[in-house]
Amino acid sequence: MFYTAATGPFEGLVQRAIFLALTSCLGFALYPLGRGTAWRPIGMAVDLGLTAVTIVACGYVVWNYETIMGSLPWATRLDMALTIGLVAAVLELGRRTVGLIFPVLVLLGLGYALFGDMLPGPWAIAGSTRPS
Repeated sequence: MFYTAATGPFEGLVQRAIFLALTSCLGFALYPLGRGTAWRPIGMAVDLGLTAVTIVACGYVVWNYETIMGSLPWATRLDMALTIGLVAAVLELGRRTVGLIFPVLVLLGLGYALFGDMLPGPWAIAGSTRPS
């Protein structure tokens, strides 16, 4: 916060990545998996893994901001793997905090965005084309 006050705000993508990393770490600490159960050690390992994935993915965005902004819309395999891991972590955190409806709605929206051009009639996404 003091850095931003002295030098100005970060780029939007960097600022959002830092915010997501910090709030996700806080969320996994406040809503632990298996709290009060015998399998809490397994839940702790899952929490640490999801926290690590979140920190690595958000750190990657912060560290490689210039490359990411210059190479869009092409993503490497590492970009896609980190994205899938981060989406899974955010969906799990959303399930813990909001309930099962959040990840279900997000997955339905992602499915529609990815496969909407395959649907018939008025449900199809207009004007979309699949890359060859």
